[in-house]
Amino acid sequence: MLIGPALLGAGLGLISLKNPAIYIPLICVGGVLLILGFCIGICVSFSLGVLRLKRLRNAVDAESLKYSTKLPIPTKWHLNSYTTQRYIGRRSPTTITHYYIVIDIGNKVNSAVGSNRSKPDGNLNEPSSYIV
Repeated sequence: MLIGPALLGAGLGLISLKNPAIYIPLICVGGVLLILGFCIGICVSFSLGVLRLKRLRNAVDAESLKYSTKLPIPTKWHLNSYTTQRYIGRRSPTTITHYYIVIDIGNKVNSAVGSNRSKPDGNLNEPSSYIV
């Protein structure tokens, strides 16, 4: 990760020698390594975020399974999220993802398993609990 900026700096420092055969390859290799390092860093950061969210969803599912066997009323927990953007001054917007747990209680558990959770089925008599 530090080799790219070092080669780029060395190449820029050698410009005063007026010999392009020395500094042009150093600048090119340093620039390519620097860009490659940024791309790898972005990919690793994104992958870690996806893995962290997967572990969080698995933890919520495991807790849901654990408590659904202990309670007399059937319940199912699942993790939902929504995204907001904040604008502070002239800077670009800051995106914030909010996660919350939805607990389906009673007969709604059976309907939530086979249907799309983002579209309600119209039955408003079944309770749901939201933990934010």
